[in-house]
Amino acid sequence: MKLKKREKEKKIIEEIDKKDWVPQRTDVLDVITEVNQAKASADPNKPTEEMCGAKDLLEYLYAKNFAPFEIDERGIPDPTKIVKPYKRSTGANTEQQCDYRTEEALADSMMFLLNIMDNKQYDNISIDEKFIYVSDRIRAIHTDIIHQQYVSSLIFDIAHAAIMFYSFYSFQINCDNYDFAKEQLKQWILTLKHLYEHIDSIMNEEEINELLEREQYDEMERVLLLSPLQRSEIINKENSEMLIESYQVADALEKMEYGKLKRIIDSVFPVSLESIVFHALFRMRLIDMRHRVLSSWAGVMQLPIPVSYVVDALMYDDEEECIADLISCGLEIKEDKTFLAKKFDLRDCKRIPRNISKKILTQIIEDKEEQCGDIPWSEVFFGEEEDESYEEGK
Repeated sequence: MKLKKREKEKKIIEEIDKKDWVPQRTDVLDVITEVNQAKASADPNKPTEEMCGAKDLLEYLYAKNFAPFEIDERGIPDPTKIVKPYKRSTGANTEQQCDYRTEEALADSMMFLLNIMDNKQYDNISIDEKFIYVSDRIRAIHTDIIHQQYVSSLIFDIAHAAIMFYSFYSFQINCDNYDFAKEQLKQWILTLKHLYEHIDSIMNEEEINELLEREQYDEMERVLLLSPLQRSEIINKENSEMLIESYQVADALEKMEYGKLKRIIDSVFPVSLESIVFHALFRMRLIDMRHRVLSSWAGVMQLPIPVSYVVDALMYDDEEECIADLISCGLEIKEDKTFLAKKFDLRDCKRIPRNISKKILTQIIEDKEEQCGDIPWSEVFFGEEEDESYEEGK
């Protein structure tokens, strides 16, 4: 991917027009003064080149609720490390053009956010806490793209990075964040579809051809989001072997044909770096299917059910993962590894969505190490087109 490098000197300093000037910040009020100076000279009719526009930045600074990723070693907020947070659009909350970001600023924002997940400096912060912070700001990136109607190769790269982010981390976050990741992944995939529909607005034919080479793979993943009728329309229009196999997976999920699913997944869609998105979507659908099956057993199945049967029938990675789901549903697992479904409590049904898969995550990490070495995940999702920068830094 071609990422436009972030300038070393931020515009907030350049507009003060002192090349050798170093900010002397003693508290948040000094930062607010800097931002106000930059705001006074900013053009209200142009998108900002910063990761957060002056108005949003001032609101954030006055709130004084800073994350560890936004402050220096003295605990003072650094305006060049603050990314625009998401906020709902309301009648009282109208934004000017300068409150939205340029394409380059959106790319800067995405890379900065992805780096937070990689940065060993923040290893003491749980992955769920980092996920919540980063997701909120990726959501704001999505809002800016939609409002500004951006369509370019850089925006395609941003969309792909967001999709990879939600896919990869959906295997690691807790069930409270899982539903949000699921919805955001769907939204970004549909946004990618929208970008393809307007790809002709890109004037560079070479860029268009490069982007269209990805389209078939993207369609393969999107098949899992569509209704049976929509899937049929895609297959009829684009009759490729990969799409047909994707259709078979989605169809088998709908019909709960577990044996067929196993054969297709194992032979056609092995877990790899390239198939992260497919497996994330597949497991999301699989979890929905497990939910329906376990719910249907409640108060009906009177005989003891072996855990091994559930592991096989509902395609669990292992017995441990299956037992964790059953216990979260309020079921008691006996010493002989059986349970009575009649004791299933539907009120605990919402705890079923667990996407944590040690098996899949291990396979993805191993494939990434084989292909990319120790390159950070942020660069795998949204890095240079090739590994030149990595080679130079070695």
